[in-house]
Amino acid sequence: MALPPLRLLMHAWENFHKGCRQIAFDSFEEFFEEYSNHYCVGSAACGLAHFYEHGEIVPQDLELAFMLYVIAAKGNIADAQAKVALWQEEGLKVPQNLEEAKFWREHEAVQRTKDARPMLTLSESIQNSMKSQRN
Repeated sequence: MALPPLRLLMHAWENFHKGCRQIAFDSFEEFFEEYSNHYCVGSAACGLAHFYEHGEIVPQDLELAFMLYVIAAKGNIADAQAKVALWQEEGLKVPQNLEEAKFWREHEAVQRTKDARPMLTLSESIQNSMKSQRN
């Protein structure tokens, strides 16, 4: 029985971080192929891009890695936005394009701010809860 989309993606990232790279790659690839219109496809694209960039599991293919990072960047994945910006700043396997790099750096900054906000809210919530328990 196939895993639901978000469970499959969690499975991919869990295995990636555990070092089970083949399982992670297969799961990212399955998600990317089966759920290409899913709002989380950027996360799977970012995972696949890592494998193609570093030549892990699959032969290194920097052009494909860049294409996947762009998909992930468009999906608001801050790490992918940073990678796309870096490659465009330095002209790594893509023509140097400082204007595009600036665009992605600005989006990365916005995304990281958005990503940090819920954690700050959670942290404040925990602190407030602890304060109320003391009183």
